[in-house]
Amino acid sequence: MKILYLTTVLPSGRRTGGEIASQCFINALKQCGHEVLVVGYQRPDDTKSKNVNEVVVEERYIETEKSKYYPFLWMLLSLLKGLPYSAAKYYSKNSQKYESKCIYEREARLIKKMEDHLAASSKQVWTLTSHDSNYFYDRNLSTFVFHLPSIRTVPPKKSAIKHCDIGIIGSWTWKANKYGLEWFFQTVYPHLPENISIHVAGSGAGWLAQRYPNVKYCGFVPDAQVFKASAKVIAIPSISGGGIQIKTLDAIASGSQIVATTVAMRGILDYPSAIEIADEPECFARSLIEFLALDDVENERTKLLDNRLTWSVLRRENFYRSVKDAINSMELNQNTYKVDLAVNKSRQK
Repeated sequence: MKILYLTTVLPSGRRTGGEIASQCFINALKQCGHEVLVVGYQRPDDTKSKNVNEVVVEERYIETEKSKYYPFLWMLLSLLKGLPYSAAKYYSKNSQKYESKCIYEREARLIKKMEDHLAASSKQVWTLTSHDSNYFYDRNLSTFVFHLPSIRTVPPKKSAIKHCDIGIIGSWTWKANKYGLEWFFQTVYPHLPENISIHVAGSGAGWLAQRYPNVKYCGFVPDAQVFKASAKVIAIPSISGGGIQIKTLDAIASGSQIVATTVAMRGILDYPSAIEIADEPECFARSLIEFLALDDVENERTKLLDNRLTWSVLRRENFYRSVKDAINSMELNQNTYKVDLAVNKSRQK
């Protein structure tokens, strides 16, 4: 089958969670033997895509905070065209911050209208969580939930070397991530001993530099997985957001112990050992301290890494199988429709 995959930004660079999720589906479709053509935009500073199956519509700023004066143009276009702001960003012939409550309400209303129409007119709806699936099920009975896998299936390099006690990583230019990081330092950090070393990686958290004596801001790191593996414990303090968090899946694959909020673990029900869920600041801090107090035994660390990698591989295989089953189900329904149509026409004769 030839499949046209339309997306906002070409996902092969896998710079954000959304891009990684898209690439997971593309990989699964290819694994099933389908030919996939990906069409989308490209950031001005991205290297030119060398993938033969990717078509660049045009270069386009993606993140609002890095888009200079374009957010004003997008907002004006969204008002003139009656589009959501997030859709106006990608409006073209080829294919500042807005804190006002009314703008967010307008955005939610217009996106809901577009999503409902798309769901009702589609043969299948694919979602990442049961919450989303339950919503769309009322609009389309052929709604599927897919449990995204981690893209990491091999041990990270230098996984045995631990450079810090607590590691936190994310794209802090995204507001949902930023709020979680602020929540951690405002409410969890005061409950932690001052001798615990904390490393924070990812763009957009420069405000942390030299603000706390035991905190090191690493900025952008070339290999996120190596960073995760270098921490004794990974903290994932998410307090908002939708879908499933790719960084949570990658943290599991890193082999490090994890303390995460319920929001950070959304969509991941069958998680392996050495993961603690805590939503209250004191409980979150206590879980971190308890993990750090455990004996640092090399054999136990190796067993944990093997367990995590096995879990990640099985999750990926199940994901590929689910995508294949969904495609087969759609093809079966199409063949059934053709048979029914042929029978009806023969009866009319």
